[in-house]
Amino acid sequence: MKVKGLRAGGHGRVRRSLPSPAMVVALLALFLAGSGSAIAATHYLITSTKQISPKVLKKLKGNVGPRGATGSTGATGSTGATGATGAPGQPGQNLTAETTLPSGQSESGAFSAASGADNGYEHGGETSYGWIAAGITYVQPIAAPIPDEHIKDIRDADYTTECPGPGKAARGYLCLYNSIASDVYPGYGYSESESPGEFSTPSVGVVLYWTVEEAGAPYAGGEYTVTAP
Repeated sequence: MKVKGLRAGGHGRVRRSLPSPAMVVALLALFLAGSGSAIAATHYLITSTKQISPKVLKKLKGNVGPRGATGSTGATGSTGATGATGAPGQPGQNLTAETTLPSGQSESGAFSAASGADNGYEHGGETSYGWIAAGITYVQPIAAPIPDEHIKDIRDADYTTECPGPGKAARGYLCLYNSIASDVYPGYGYSESESPGEFSTPSVGVVLYWTVEEAGAPYAGGEYTVTAP
């Protein structure tokens, strides 16, 4: 009986079979495909210099190149639109003695009047002790005179809306802030022209009077403020 795989006269040795050529080609292709994947896996994209060794970076740096030529000047842009006109400024303060005080602006100064009235006299059936008087010349004349009824004598800090305190006066008012007053009634004044030529325009000032109450030492004085009408 013949046993498969044994060669007659071969002293019992087993015969080894070799792979076919097709098998060899298939195995080679499988090896190359596997090694190709392994090689491709070792390649990657460099996205930052941090991935490169500092020693290598030093060798990669070159010398600074020459400065490039200056570019030509660009064309001039078109002129922008004109802006809106600003609001008018405040009136200047460089006033002189000949400059009319602007409407709504104020000026201040001093006034005083005094006299003696030891003896009274009969006047209209009553004893009169006369008057004391003073005049005020404005530093800057005002365009129109202050109406007589707008001349206010203020005493004892009895301020009003028109005369709210020293240095202040409503428009078109003259406020007499009496800091001292004795033996006189509240003062009054004249500034309007009752007859041609009596007062000029612009108005340069006002005349003031205080009626004396009784014998004694009548006087009045303080600070005035006038605001141009």
